Amino acid sequence: MQFTNNTERTSRSVQETNIDLHFHSRHSDGALWPAELAIRLQEQSVGIAALTDHDTLQGVPCFLEEARKLGIRAIAAVEIDFTDTDYGFESEILGYFPKCSYENTQKYLEEFQKNRSNLAHAALEKAATRWKNQSISHEGLILYKSGGHGAVDVRDAAVFSISKYDIFGYLHSLGLVSDDYGPFKTEFFSDAEFERYGAKPEFSRCIEVIRQDGGFPVLAHPGYQWKKDASAMFAASNVVVPNLRKAKEHGLWGIECHAYQSPESAITINQVVKGWATEAGLHLTCGSDFHRDNEKNYPNVGCCCEALPTIHSGDLIKHIELALAEWF
Repeated sequence: MQFTNNTERTSRSVQETNIDLHFHSRHSDGALWPAELAIRLQEQSVGIAALTDHDTLQGVPCFLEEARKLGIRAIAAVEIDFTDTDYGFESEILGYFPKCSYENTQKYLEEFQKNRSNLAHAALEKAATRWKNQSISHEGLILYKSGGHGAVDVRDAAVFSISKYDIFGYLHSLGLVSDDYGPFKTEFFSDAEFERYGAKPEFSRCIEVIRQDGGFPVLAHPGYQWKKDASAMFAASNVVVPNLRKAKEHGLWGIECHAYQSPESAITINQVVKGWATEAGLHLTCGSDFHRDNEKNYPNVGCCCEALPTIHSGDLIKHIELALAEWF
């Protein structure tokens, strides 16, 4: 799927070009740098793409430059972890900025980046005390996070959006913890001291800020709220759809079709999502949520499209094509 001037389209088939509007780089919790992702996207025939790192847009300029060199229609974007006291959604929100203007959103996220940084410092202090290992340091964490990349100044923590998984990975690289993240996260971060760093932005406020930048707010991977149970999602439709309509009135633009764990499960879930979008008057986007190789949930960039063309004989991906026409 490709677009030329405004809404003029090429004659190329929709199915011939993959779309991926949700994946992550080393600037948050991904394993590849933005330039490496651009190459991967080209290898997977992805023609329209958006880097959506968690709570940071640091990787966007490099990604846009490198992707466009390869002929990929690249879009500035971000994924924000939120709390929602208005509509009851438990997910994340994607913000897309086709005009590359995101100053308000970037400024808004600075406060929450500070929370991430403070949590990392507190966690490393706890780890150094627990394992009596004074070599554990924030500089070491950033060096680990950068993969030893010489171009990254380890003193500049703002380059990265640090997550609990990053802290786990760093400690694992030092041989201090096992390779099972779940139990580590539950036990290590159970202290009350970490709660003060857990503040998240409000869903409604995220919508407002994204809209201030002329962006498009999209509810990400809604299937996770229902533990990828399509039947439970369908049963909740009489509650979800009215809330989506209210969120749309507040400025929500779309809802995401996601790769989830496999094309088979994703197809069923995305059928429900498409129904919600239709009833609520929302647009559809799609994304793989790729983080790294050998991860069963998100196997590769572009894999989200495997779950789309078979739904209603391609109707879903055509719906996505029409939605994205508004961006270009």
